[in-house]
Amino acid sequence: MEPIVVARPAELQELVREAVKDAVTRAVREAVRQAARPPYLTVEDLAKVTGWSERRIRYLVSKRRLPHIRHGRKVLFKTSEIEAILEQAKIPAQWRWWEEDR
Repeated sequence: MEPIVVARPAELQELVREAVKDAVTRAVREAVRQAARPPYLTVEDLAKVTGWSERRIRYLVSKRRLPHIRHGRKVLFKTSEIEAILEQAKIPAQWRWWEEDR
């Protein structure tokens, strides 16, 4: 059961102000990041972002392991789809700093 916290109106107002400020700051940073990134990546761009070789990327494309768009011989990747793939592949850390021997 969660403890009940009683606060004065001024304290509550300050807590709400800080929470809103943090939320707005995060939202603005994300909006700026989204606006600054290109909507599509080339093979060369994807290689820079991921550290994969261009040869590996072309192999994954040939095996249809990466979603892509072909425009003639040019291959493009939607940035949001690549970010989603990388996010799904993320493995969470098992390290618990509070349990570590000091």
